[in-house]
Amino acid sequence: MVLEKAGEIIVAPVKLKLEVKDGEPLEKVIYSALKHAIKYGYLMPGERLVEATLAEELQVSRTPLREAIRKLSFEKIVEIIPNKGATVRKLQHKEIEDIYFITAVLAGAAAGQAVKYMETADIEKLKEYQLQMETAVLENDYERWLRLNERFHGVFVRKCGVIGLVELIRDKVDVIPQNWFLITIRPNPLKIFMDAHERIIEAFIEKDADLVRSLVENHITINGEILQEYLEKIGR
Repeated sequence: MVLEKAGEIIVAPVKLKLEVKDGEPLEKVIYSALKHAIKYGYLMPGERLVEATLAEELQVSRTPLREAIRKLSFEKIVEIIPNKGATVRKLQHKEIEDIYFITAVLAGAAAGQAVKYMETADIEKLKEYQLQMETAVLENDYERWLRLNERFHGVFVRKCGVIGLVELIRDKVDVIPQNWFLITIRPNPLKIFMDAHERIIEAFIEKDADLVRSLVENHITINGEILQEYLEKIGR
């Protein structure tokens, strides 16, 4: 998967690879690899999932691969079209808008609720992830930046004390490609996000629940807007 940026070619920051864990069924390993590849943009919306090609790339047989693809279709991440095969589901713009609206509201509410439970160690963890993200930006390691970004948000979502909210938010986010594409759209987009993180950290330190909620909602809403811009740019 490649992109253009100011006349340059940019390679997507991840590859399709298996991460095998002891005792884990092969079907689940393949499922995780495909989901990761879709989430981080190696496999793009509308792209066909050719079993022969994927089986060769992953060095697996087609049977567990087919089961993994079927599971992704149940989650509406992949679409299986009779007589045509499977493709990464292409979301409609209104659908993306709705997903980000719901996610922004849920994450904002979780962050605001988390204020009263956040401890000094949690604030320090946010700062640590922020520093690591700055390093990832300097090293052009966008996949690492994305992983750290997820951990950053996970700190306060998990601290909100609402059972099941982490999974609810993840279920919404997992059906859309993540923001590695930010590097192709607005000037200094990662700086915009890093600045937002700094403001969120300060609001947590000040224990201002309303401000935290507002900042997180706005942060995620902007992410959705940039995704819409990107998909329009590449015609997907």
